Amino acid sequence: MPHPSVFASIGFPEALAAARDTGKLLVLDATASWCQPCQTMDRVTWVDPKVVAWLTEHAVALQIDVDEQKDLATSLSIRSMPTVIVFRAGVEFDRIVGMQGPADLLARLEALQRGETGVDQRRRAVAANSSDMQARYALARELVSSGRLDEATEELAWLWQHVLEHAPPMIGVRGSFMLQEIATLVAGHPPARVRFTELRDALGGEDVAATGKTGEVTDWMDLTTALFGSRVVLDWLTCRMDALVARALTEHAIHFRLVRVLTEHGRWADVALLFPDPAAALHQAHGQLDAMSKRDFPKELLPMRPRMLEAHEDIFRQQGAQITASLLAAHRDEEARAVIAEVRRLLPGEKTEEALAKCARSAGVALP
Repeated sequence: MPHPSVFASIGFPEALAAARDTGKLLVLDATASWCQPCQTMDRVTWVDPKVVAWLTEHAVALQIDVDEQKDLATSLSIRSMPTVIVFRAGVEFDRIVGMQGPADLLARLEALQRGETGVDQRRRAVAANSSDMQARYALARELVSSGRLDEATEELAWLWQHVLEHAPPMIGVRGSFMLQEIATLVAGHPPARVRFTELRDALGGEDVAATGKTGEVTDWMDLTTALFGSRVVLDWLTCRMDALVARALTEHAIHFRLVRVLTEHGRWADVALLFPDPAAALHQAHGQLDAMSKRDFPKELLPMRPRMLEAHEDIFRQQGAQITASLLAAHRDEEARAVIAEVRRLLPGEKTEEALAKCARSAGVALP
């Protein structure tokens, strides 16, 4: 695919020299042919008239394909795409990671021209409202993107310990996106591994399953996965199966994580232990879907309703399929047939059949 016309047809050394000689910034866009957000930026952002006008006046713009210029991408420590690196006087000044629309990119470039990095902007937002956890989370991510990993470690450690005190709705973000960022950080930055290992060990060690509160158990599992991988969690779980299953039957957060670890490692028969009454579990899941379908949405959120309902339908299908596959793996065939029939009755259709078949294949069982 050809580069958007705003990008110069020269090499990196030449672009760096041209920017330095003219007193302009060098704006380097790292892309890849398989990167969909990169393609979106090519179609929308890099051809936007305001972006093109700004770059023409203030910068030398260069685009590289990381697969075609692997050595350069490695030397610049480019780890994800799209990444925009801005050089000032021949030295990297800041980098912008992730999809950027025209207005967002233009705002960042104008701030960089003033000498204000992304970290500076995020710190200013936190200073304006220290209780804004979204702002603190954005700062942590910006610190990672800019390579300030010691600072990122401390910011993420603080958020891990305190974000739910200030913003309970961020529990989902904490257990997914934030946890993945911690895993990536500890994999490449030894001081971060030390810091998060300390946080994990402070929860009480491997006996936390018997002695810890729900949040302590789930945090231990999550941090152990981020630090050492889910196989370590599986070994820990296997030695404490009875105690953890008993807790999982009444504590949803533990139940969810046990299902995730056991299915990831093919322990489908053990998953069935978590569903002593599969019909009740299925109807509880459907009740959540039914509640979503009847929910009154504010006017401004109405456009999101179909997508949210579809997401909850997918969750119900997945839960029904997991229950079915685990029962079949545990040779509870009669219960499995009853669950299959009920799933098909409650939410019939091709997507349901696909979900049932996919889980069955993963569990190595055949649908009756």
